[in-house]
Amino acid sequence: MSPAAGPHAAAAPGGSAEPSYLGRLATRSAATGTVLCLGIDPDPESLPAGFSHDLPGVEAFARLLLEAAGPAASAVKPNLAFFEAFGSAGIAALERLRAAIPGDLPVVIDAKRGDIGTTAARQAAALYDGLGADAITVSPYLGEEAIAPLIARPDRFAYVLCRTSNPGAGELQGLGSWSGRPHPRSSPRSASWRRDWRSSCPASAPRAETRPPSLPMDGRPRHLSALGPAAGS
Repeated sequence: MSPAAGPHAAAAPGGSAEPSYLGRLATRSAATGTVLCLGIDPDPESLPAGFSHDLPGVEAFARLLLEAAGPAASAVKPNLAFFEAFGSAGIAALERLRAAIPGDLPVVIDAKRGDIGTTAARQAAALYDGLGADAITVSPYLGEEAIAPLIARPDRFAYVLCRTSNPGAGELQGLGSWSGRPHPRSSPRSASWRRDWRSSCPASAPRAETRPPSLPMDGRPRHLSALGPAAGS
């Protein structure tokens, strides 16, 4: 999703540096020859035949996806909501799935967290320390303070939502911008937060085939990483 930090490697007790998230991601991508991000979003009502529409079915399908496609993936991205909907039992299932993911396969927990002060700090602890996320998705709607604890760790990574491709995104995201055209303010702001915090705070932008017409790819700051839609279920 190794737990949370930025583009700089964290120093180990002996003075050596642990690989950064981006370094590990690049290594994995080179090894697999792909940039595939395996999304695990198991909707109980959409599971294929042979899987029960409950938590055991969700967990079994998620494990099958991991076993079948994990070896070819550069990262795996479980969506937290599909597990936490089942309460503590669902979180336990996600923890078992996380434990089954090989150490060289980066894990992105799709949580879209962001809240004020101590709340965001506890969200960071839950995702990075509790679930062992290598990277997470965050929402900057409440401003810098809402994601500061989520992007402050130098050994983890955060993808900041800027402009999404869902049909209703324009209701708020298309209300004008710093450039005078429909383009989110969050992208340049994320860049400044990244500089200030020295953390990995990239902006997630839709891939070319899914981005809204109002968001040309040349509108995204060049030095920000992107997270496109993941393949999977």
